[in-house]
Amino acid sequence: MGIREVAKRASVSTATVSRVITGAGKVSPATATRVLRAVQALNFQANEAARSLAFQKKLKRSTGG
Repeated sequence: MGIREVAKRASVSTATVSRVITGAGKVSPATATRVLRAVQALNFQANEAARSLAFQKKLKRSTGG
């Protein structure tokens, strides 16, 4: 199960799912509840390898490397 499936089930964007999971950014309580229910229903677990790769790409962009 991936973040796209969670987003589809909660009727939100993948960015919103990401914000709820990481606690970054503002999300309404109702939306957060919907996302968390979808996470539970789908037994979603964040992929640490994907998160690490995304962080590395972000770091490269911010340092110009």
